[in-house]
Amino acid sequence: MTREDIINFARLILTQCDGAFSRDKKGYDLFDAVTVREILRPDIFGISELSNEEGEYLRRKLLRYKKQIHKIAIQHDIPAAQIEIGLRKLAEPVSDNYIIIHGQLKRGSPYGRISAKWAKENLGFGR
Repeated sequence: MTREDIINFARLILTQCDGAFSRDKKGYDLFDAVTVREILRPDIFGISELSNEEGEYLRRKLLRYKKQIHKIAIQHDIPAAQIEIGLRKLAEPVSDNYIIIHGQLKRGSPYGRISAKWAKENLGFGR
C-alpha cells in the first residue's frame, strides 16, 4: 500500500467527518479526527512525504473504518472492484521498518505517534 493510497482513504473519510461533534456514526471518532487531521496537515514537504511511521499509523487507523470507506466510496461513484482492491491493499503494511507508540510520552511530543527520529533525539535511542 502506498502512502498516497493511505492519504486518499483518510481524506475520503474526512469528507463525512464533522470532527466528531455529533453522534452520527460518520467520519472519525474524536481522537482519530484530531490525529488524522494533524498528520494530514501539509508541511513544507507536503503530505505525500509522510514518514513510514506516519503512513503505518494512518493505515492501522483506517483498518477500523473499512466499512465506512466502502460506503463513502460507493457514494462517490468509485467502482466497487476498485474499492475492494484498495481495501485488500490496506491490509499490507507500509513498511517493515517503523515504530509506533500510542499515547503522549511527554509534553510537546507528537500525540499518539512518534517517529524513529523523534525517539532518537528525545529518548536517547540509538546512542
